Amino acid sequence: MPCIGSKLGHLLPHLAVASVLCTPVMTSQKNHHLTDITKSSFKYIKTLTTRWSDNDIYGHVNNVAYYSWFDTTINAMLIENHFLNLTQGDLIGLMVHSDCDFLAPISYPQLVDIGVLPDKIGNSSVRYTVAAFVQEQMMALGHLVHVYVDRENRQPKTIPNALRSYLSALQ
Repeated sequence: MPCIGSKLGHLLPHLAVASVLCTPVMTSQKNHHLTDITKSSFKYIKTLTTRWSDNDIYGHVNNVAYYSWFDTTINAMLIENHFLNLTQGDLIGLMVHSDCDFLAPISYPQLVDIGVLPDKIGNSSVRYTVAAFVQEQMMALGHLVHVYVDRENRQPKTIPNALRSYLSALQ
């Protein structure tokens, strides 16, 4: 299978996408299939609340809100555990991929639990499996890939050992 990074490198050369997306990743022992994933699959869960503005004209949360919830939860996890400093840290994570399968609608007002599972940890990138739950029912399932780069030059950096250990413990 050809490397997707080789096709994207010309679009974002400042991110060195070709080298990052072509880097082999270590895969956890778990292979996650939709039927295998439950709320208990996630060791990090954050509860969020829907907002009136999340609803669209169809009366349910618009898909863009899910991506915001997922990104917010991953970054909150990293900030809470002192792995991300938004203004002064040398290392930042840039989202280079996201996808989401919408399984059931969510509407305002509801509490939503967002689960984060780092399922592939590479040299400079992490693929997170993320899910939105209302009570125990999975409403959406997605994946986000962060590439960790130097804040100044935007070149990929090796994930620090402490962060790697933390993420590995969540697998």
